[in-house]
Amino acid sequence: KPIFVVYADADIVQQKTDESKIYQVEARMHQAWHKWNNNSGGVSLGEYSTILQAFSHWTYHITAGRLMVVDLQGVKAEGAYLLTDPAIHCDNILRFKHTRTNLGVKGMHRFFRTHVCSEVCSKLELPVPPTSSSSDRNPTNESFEYYEALDAIDEINEQTLAFEPNMLGTENNSDWETIECP
Repeated sequence: KPIFVVYADADIVQQKTDESKIYQVEARMHQAWHKWNNNSGGVSLGEYSTILQAFSHWTYHITAGRLMVVDLQGVKAEGAYLLTDPAIHCDNILRFKHTRTNLGVKGMHRFFRTHVCSEVCSKLELPVPPTSSSSDRNPTNESFEYYEALDAIDEINEQTLAFEPNMLGTENNSDWETIECP
């Protein structure tokens, strides 16, 4: 039975009375929210997912090492992971220069430092990168707690995970409009 990895739809909204106020918003997720990995190589040991770790590895492989999707967080539903707010590492650090979450090649190396190739990686025929660990390695020493000191760049504002327009200081939803991005 296939398991799907999908990202939540997001809109960009702009406050009508102050056009400098622009936000990305997503629908509220009512299921239990989890963070499986972050952009600094940290891995959740409480909710470890071989599927999502393999997904990050696959994004690296399928782009020939140019990109990697990390900071996997969201909800696990029937046969699917619904994810939100990803971080993308790019080998060209300037490509996403307006984000603090692109750690470039350094971030990719941090991922592979804690990544344990699993049966999912094997089924996807993903090569084991030289900096990655084999399936007999336990990432316990390099969990989220280990990377807290390295994770200062990854400042996640949890209010954005459950955004509602009234959280921005207005109770009137008509103050907001969805805008088209070029």
